[in-house]
Amino acid sequence: MSAPGPRVRFIPADGSPWRQIPDVDDVDRLTFLEPARNEPARKTHRLIHRGDGSHELKTDGYGKAWAFRHCSEPVSDIDALFAALRKHSPLNRFAVRGSVRPGATSIINRKLTGPVADINDTPSRVVAVDLDCEVAPADLDASDIMAVGDYLRGRLPDELRGVSCVVQLSAGYGLWRYRPGPIILKAR
Repeated sequence: MSAPGPRVRFIPADGSPWRQIPDVDDVDRLTFLEPARNEPARKTHRLIHRGDGSHELKTDGYGKAWAFRHCSEPVSDIDALFAALRKHSPLNRFAVRGSVRPGATSIINRKLTGPVADINDTPSRVVAVDLDCEVAPADLDASDIMAVGDYLRGRLPDELRGVSCVVQLSAGYGLWRYRPGPIILKAR
């Protein structure tokens, strides 16, 4: 009898004990959602110019969409992950952790809990890390996206050093131009 292979473990946000997740297959499937109606599904940032030359930056929540079409994409390695994100992002689709429950209709609610949750917790080798409050060092050119990606990668915990990654800028990237204070880097 051979020893069991490595397991993926995580600590749930509610503080309950560690839980084992079965080994992950060689090919993950990444789930993408897009609004079923013409509604924003992401944060919207608006710059309002006033007649006196001043301006105000307004951010509207996380979008108003509640019904979504869904599709999934096989992701076997970092290149496939990059290709999937590059393909779906311009189509106003975003990736979610998990898979759509079997038997779900073509349009689902983005419901994660309860007896009829449409998104199931699914093992995956893909880890999403939000870095939304990183103050840029003075010597970093924030317009050089590759340099920003390299800098943010260096800010990851030791356990994630040396792994392949894709860096996506968040919707709020670049808003420092319209707010006083330091340059704040926002990426996933």
